[in-house]
Amino acid sequence: MTVLIDSNGWFQYFLGSKKAAEIRRIIENSNEKIVLSLINFIEIYSTYLRDSPNEAEEKLVFIRNRSELKDINYIVASLAVKLKGEH
Repeated sequence: MTVLIDSNGWFQYFLGSKKAAEIRRIIENSNEKIVLSLINFIEIYSTYLRDSPNEAEEKLVFIRNRSELKDINYIVASLAVKLKGEH
């Protein structure tokens, strides 16, 4: 199965929050394919460059080793907006 982890998921993972338990399981112990959208990558990397520049490259390498960067199209973007509105 393929799993998309958005920027909030990655931030929660790096913070070690309790909310990220399922994300932690996927990232650390799963054979599931993890994808990351280009937009989420930009959000994550720019936030760490701004707020924690010493950690930015480390986080980038970690994410790159565990996920595949995907661009999104209008169909995927529209579905994401609808899901976000519902949840």
